[in-house]
Amino acid sequence: DAVTFFYSGGDERNKDKQRGTIAPGVPRFLEEVFPPIEPVTLPMEGWYPGSRRNIQQAELIEHRNAVAAARSTLAAVLARPARDASALEKRLAATRKRLDEAVAKAVAAGEAGALVGKQSLFIDATTGRRIVQNTLPGLKAIPQGTTLSFQLKLLADNNANFQLAKDTQKGLTALFLGFVRGKIRGYHPGGYSEFTLASYDLAAGQSHFHVKLVFEPAADRVLVTIRLDGQEADLVSAVPIALNGWNPTKHPNQPFTFDCRTGSKYLVDEVKLVAGDQVFSWGFESPAFRDGADVVGIQGWTIHPQSQPAALSVVSMIAGCESARDAYTVYKQAEAALESGRLDEQVARDGLAARLLKLESVEATVLADNAKRDNSDAATIKALSLAAYKKQLEAEIAMADWELLEARWQGGIATALPEDDKQKATRVKKYETQRANAAKRKTAATARQGKTPESTEYAKLSRVSSNTSTGRRSSLARWIGNDRNPLTARVAVNHIWMRHFHVPLVSSVYDLGRNGKKPTHPQLLDWLAVELVEHDWSMKRLHRLMVTSRAYQMSDQLAGPKAAMAHNMASDKDNIWGWRRHRGRMEAEVIRDSVLRLAGRLDTTVGGQVLLNTTALSTGRRGMYYELYPEAGGNTAFAEVFDPPDPGECFRRSSTVVPQQALALINSQLVQLATKGAAQQVTGTTPEAFIKQAFLHVLSRPASAEEVEACQAFWTQQMAETKSVERVRESLVRVLFNHNDFVTIR
Repeated sequence: DAVTFFYSGGDERNKDKQRGTIAPGVPRFLEEVFPPIEPVTLPMEGWYPGSRRNIQQAELIEHRNAVAAARSTLAAVLARPARDASALEKRLAATRKRLDEAVAKAVAAGEAGALVGKQSLFIDATTGRRIVQNTLPGLKAIPQGTTLSFQLKLLADNNANFQLAKDTQKGLTALFLGFVRGKIRGYHPGGYSEFTLASYDLAAGQSHFHVKLVFEPAADRVLVTIRLDGQEADLVSAVPIALNGWNPTKHPNQPFTFDCRTGSKYLVDEVKLVAGDQVFSWGFESPAFRDGADVVGIQGWTIHPQSQPAALSVVSMIAGCESARDAYTVYKQAEAALESGRLDEQVARDGLAARLLKLESVEATVLADNAKRDNSDAATIKALSLAAYKKQLEAEIAMADWELLEARWQGGIATALPEDDKQKATRVKKYETQRANAAKRKTAATARQGKTPESTEYAKLSRVSSNTSTGRRSSLARWIGNDRNPLTARVAVNHIWMRHFHVPLVSSVYDLGRNGKKPTHPQLLDWLAVELVEHDWSMKRLHRLMVTSRAYQMSDQLAGPKAAMAHNMASDKDNIWGWRRHRGRMEAEVIRDSVLRLAGRLDTTVGGQVLLNTTALSTGRRGMYYELYPEAGGNTAFAEVFDPPDPGECFRRSSTVVPQQALALINSQLVQLATKGAAQQVTGTTPEAFIKQAFLHVLSRPASAEEVEACQAFWTQQMAETKSVERVRESLVRVLFNHNDFVTIR
């Protein structure tokens, strides 16, 4: 339906609007064979590639290999001799005792320890910004009188705030309660304008707050009460602030958040939500929360996407006790050393269990897909789909748990590295990222498991597209392949003939229309086209017909009666009419593969992944398996010299002769490696015997007497210089690689 214009100079930016537009259609003399365009219902493998058997098999093989690797890892861990951890345990106990003494001393001196119990959540945005959030998974309702309370202690006062998000994806806030440079700020009820609830003096020690929010959804507000630690009177008493419709049970993307902006540091503890008969509480104590570990992935806590490095949110037993920092570092190193010896086996076991579940989930997915593809009964499809969904959830949670455990283990080891270790920061960041990603996946999978434990909507093995098509492409394809359309068969014949005879029947391979060149043998072109169509478009038969013909078997030499040859040369010097064979030139890929084949290094394995073309000089796969693209570097270095293929057009390969080609066949890494192997493939104990066999091996023809004589002289000269028969053999083979007959197809 798109409008097609004429362009000046073939440049689509220069539309020739005076000539009008071209209506869509096909050549008029072929209009009657164009089939009607009708919508097409695609087979399952067309709109869902993951249901194809080869892709299913590849997925299964990948996960079976992962299981085998996990088994090997576990076996290696179990095979190690048992470790004596008594010394590490004593070291840990001693460092813990010194840490407790240091923390007690710091707290007594007025430094901030844990607010409640032994651990608090420490959020530090000395640089960057950190926002931790909780989506309250499993929350059923926000009834009137719901309460949310927490303790907060400011260590550096710039902007520390608590929020109820209206939409985290859009960055919108419903409720705001901020501690901002001595002011407690909130939104007026019924809107988003800020006001000051109270003031505080951090320098005077007013830093530890007990906050309580009482929800009144009917009035769309929250009553805020804030008391300073150790004080009886409230600093803020039941002051209303805006709720702005917050209700995560009805609207997605509405967690509650603790936001620590640049220049702020604070501690959070005893976070508790009471909503009717539902109670959610977080005391940040072990074993659920580990000292020094991020809260990400534990009991619904995640990191908000607007967080910025290098701010952090960790559970800490020392929090603001800076004077205890050295004792804490020594303790964490001792803890990591002991844990690394204990966790490696658990990581290996959980890794194997997770991989097995993942394999089972893929197998279940394949069974469900096959049932749909094979049109099984509805009950079978439903049962298999339910099983696939359940297995996928189990596998996702198990994989996330394993990755969290591995990140905890490896992250602990990385954290315990000396500060001057150059890899420490990178490794710590790597396992923090792994932990965050695994926690996010686990949270999502757990949420699905809670909301929809039974479902038939399992994840597919690939992307899914529409199961119907407009029918335009299939109509075009049927028209192209219609027996009454002579263009397709003529184009195919012309291409195949050109590949075998090195010249096409129509020289303008890219254009067989009226604007192109006329065929040299029009009757032959049409006869072969009819042969192709009448034998079910069998190109294999057409290939066989061409290569068994007398034309294909003709010599490229001036062989035959002299008078006839003289007449032919006089009347058709350029061999346009094909009175003898045309000589061809090996393509770049064929030259490379031939060199490897003669050296016994060509890997003839069929199929496989596309390989980087930068590896083509040192690997043995066939040339067709290396990447090819039109941008710079899109061809192998060797192919660049020998007229490589052009991804922008596929009509006719150009052929040139340049000095660099000879240099490539002498000095390139590919040839240097291949000549030794090729020389070893050639038999012959005497120089003459070796020379004759080398000609047969490399050039596929016997050597003439003159060539043998020249090679013997070369042999004598090289022996005098190198004193090595092996090097002379290799030199002779390298010379033959540079012979014109090696790169010429006769």
